[in-house]
Amino acid sequence: MNTPTPLRVLVVDDVNTVWDVIIGYFREAGEDLGVTAEVRGASSVEELEALIEDGERFDVTLVDFGLGAGQPSGLSALEVLNREGAGGRVAIHEDMENNDSRLLLAYAAFQWFPQTVALIPKTVSVAGPTYEERAKRFVSSMIAIREGNAPRPDRATSFRKTQYDADNYFQQLIKTSTDLRNFKLMQHFNSFAEAADAAHFAVGVLSNWGTQIRPILELFLQQASENADLTGLHVEPLAAHQGGHTTAAIISQFAKAQSLFFDDPAVGRHFNA
Repeated sequence: MNTPTPLRVLVVDDVNTVWDVIIGYFREAGEDLGVTAEVRGASSVEELEALIEDGERFDVTLVDFGLGAGQPSGLSALEVLNREGAGGRVAIHEDMENNDSRLLLAYAAFQWFPQTVALIPKTVSVAGPTYEERAKRFVSSMIAIREGNAPRPDRATSFRKTQYDADNYFQQLIKTSTDLRNFKLMQHFNSFAEAADAAHFAVGVLSNWGTQIRPILELFLQQASENADLTGLHVEPLAAHQGGHTTAAIISQFAKAQSLFFDDPAVGRHFNA
């Protein structure tokens, strides 16, 4: 009798107990589903790079966006996996429920990195009436991803759009290194005058940019709100927050909320900034 080739799974997550949970799921349900697994973990981008340099290759990689304070996010991990081609098919494994700080990261993950094929909220991984059922559901998802049949493809589709899609508001929101620079600048200021003074350029330039960006931001957040039932990201449309707030304050609030995206070095590299 031939021994099945183990499913090689990499978990990129700074919470080591997540690795243990996934190992336990395979022990519980793997035999019944006809699969064995080798599960490895990396708690940072640096550890991920070390594994790949050692020649490790994987069938499925699970990536969490938040890899610890002061560390590059899971977006940098996706950049490494894309460059090296070592992670097989990738699923975002993230606490998405009401966690709108992951909004831009999710769009970038599916639009910039073609190996990202699935979104598996951690709440799905731990939800279910019995441990046996949770394990079977999770392991079945890993098998499906390896075989190219990502579970709940509608989740990925809600983020994945092409440059030709008129409703790709993510791409329209941040098109150039100038857009990235301005958003990063507005993380620190609530007015265009203060931001322009700190950056030593004309306030009119920044103000005009904000006037152009605000309607796109409104459309982007409206789209994200409409997809909430799929993604778990319950984002309120901009109209819910804009009463009495200036355009500068609204953009600043958004930039601060998305700091994990704007501060990730992979984003700067994407825009050659």
